[in-house]
Order: sequence, then structure tokens, then C-alpha cells
Amino acid sequence: MTRERIIEAASELITRNGYAKTSLDAIAAHMGKSKGALYFHFDSKEDLARAVVDEQHARAMAAATRVLDGGGDPLRMIAQLCRTFSEMLLDDPVTQAGILLTTDTISLTFPEREPYQDWMDVVTRLLAEGQASGRLVDDFEPGRVAWYICASFTGVQLVSATLTDRADQHDRVAEMWRIMVPSLVAPDDVADARAAVAEVTRGAGPE
Repeated sequence: MTRERIIEAASELITRNGYAKTSLDAIAAHMGKSKGALYFHFDSKEDLARAVVDEQHARAMAAATRVLDGGGDPLRMIAQLCRTFSEMLLDDPVTQAGILLTTDTISLTFPEREPYQDWMDVVTRLLAEGQASGRLVDDFEPGRVAWYICASFTGVQLVSATLTDRADQHDRVAEMWRIMVPSLVAPDDVADARAAVAEVTRGAGPE
């Protein structure tokens, strides 16, 4: 039994039942193993929860690196990051569990700021690059807007998860971008910027 398989199994149960209702006994039973086998890799349930968050963060940053390596228009890349994370939230239990854990301020005693800070740092850099190239207006502070974009995406996906079990998540993310674009580009560039963003949030919201 590998550490990775335990993280996967814990993620599946946390996503299904929540952190508070997921015990080490349940995770062990889900895997057909003894609880002692889990203690070989993790000291406690909270230690395992930290590992889930760390793995989720590693997967998110790897996905972000692939997007950034592709290059292109900064605003389009930020939208692509949101689309990529949205897809991971639909398909990957580790990502789903990691997000649940980082937004659980009641059950966990450790604050998980790094995933959000790293994401905001990436978006801040892209916004600054967009301003330097003249593709984005220069009357906003990149760090403040990066905070708003990341917080908006987090809220959109959480509400989608609550109301529709993420059935409308891609649509809602695209709507978020249609609302945001006019505040980031010059008025004459709004149509083109919306079209560029729509290419990576395809099938989401009205054109």
C-alpha cells in the first residue's frame, strides 16, 4: 500500500462525506487494510489531510506550469488557468478534497494559505505582463485584481458545487469572465478580449 493510494482513498471519502465524517477507520476499510497500515505513513487524520492538500496543490501548480509554458496573451492564460482548475474540480477527487479542506475553517487547526497565495502570485504576474505589453489597462493594481479573480473563482465553484453538484460550473466560470473582461481592457478591445477568453471557456454562457 503506497502513500499515494492512501491519499487517493482519503480524497474519495472526504469528497463524498466531508472531512469531519471521514475517519481513519473508514479510509482503511475503504482500502481493505488495517488502520495500522495508515499510521505507517501518517501520524494522524490531520496529517493525512495536510498530505491531501499538498498533493492537490502540487497537481494544480503542475497544471498551471503547463498552461504558462504554452505562452500567449496574459488574459487568455489566466482564463485558461481557471478553465483547467474547473476541469480538475470535476474530474479529480484529490483536487475536490483539497479544495474542501482549504475552505474548512472549522474542522482543521492548520490554515492553508500557500495554495491560494501561489495562485494569486501567478495571476498577479500575468496581469502585470498584460499591463506592460499594453494589452490590459494600467489603472488597476495587479495584486488586488489577482486577489479578486482568485476569490471570485473560488466562490463560483463552491456555489456551483452546492447548488448543482458542479453541473453548471463551466458556464458560471465563463459568465464570471464575461463580467470581468470590460474592467481589464480598453473599451475598444472588449469584444476581442471576450472572444479570446471564450475560446478557452467554450460552451459556457452566451456570446
